Amino acid sequence: MRLQAMTDDAVAAAIGGRIQALRLKKNISQEEVAKEAGISRQTLLNLLHGKCTLVNLIAVLRVLSELERVS
Repeated sequence: MRLQAMTDDAVAAAIGGRIQALRLKKNISQEEVAKEAGISRQTLLNLLHGKCTLVNLIAVLRVLSELERVS
């Protein structure tokens, strides 16, 4: 994926899609991820569609044990 060639919204949506794939791979429900991250399920859904704050993204990655992907 060539991130430089993508719009900001497209990059955000791609990141959300990757997080969704990680969640499914780990077989963790949306409700569980949201609860453990301290966010609402709607906030998680927004994140999965590329609309979120950096703090919420970090919280979800931490729940999925994938925070190291940021580096």
